[in-house]
Amino acid sequence: MGGYIGRFNGDTFHYNVLGWKEGAPELRRAGLVSALYLNALKRAIRRGMRHFRMGGIPPYLEDGLLIYKSKWNGRLDVARSDFVSWRVGIDPSQPSIQRFFQQNSLIIKNSEKGCFDVIGDKNPADLFLRPEVAKSIGSWRKLASLEASKTASKIAPTSSEG
Repeated sequence: MGGYIGRFNGDTFHYNVLGWKEGAPELRRAGLVSALYLNALKRAIRRGMRHFRMGGIPPYLEDGLLIYKSKWNGRLDVARSDFVSWRVGIDPSQPSIQRFFQQNSLIIKNSEKGCFDVIGDKNPADLFLRPEVAKSIGSWRKLASLEASKTASKIAPTSSEG
């Protein structure tokens, strides 16, 4: 009904991907995903693994996969986060950006401080974060409100005149 692909590396089992028959939601609701994780965990224990990497998550605190994995004592791991960093400019006056950050709290790796930072409009107290996840968060930043972005000074265009 389902399966997973994982690999052993040193003392760590890496759970890479899972799948189930036709992605049927009723199989997920019936506990197939948990059964696959449990099977992999038992296999890793039998092989003497000390660490079990559950795989990545989308970078949002509200994501169901993060919530699910945190129930297994999963946590954000700066040292083993191997995704490539990227930069993006965000204009908080754009309604689509405001909607995005009203719904999502974006997790950003802060390699310099050895933690993760969060950008989002929600208050940290409004989200239930398990202690293992909460202790990896160094700072929480809110975007400027629409009114603040309207009154913020703008950079003048560069003149082509010498």
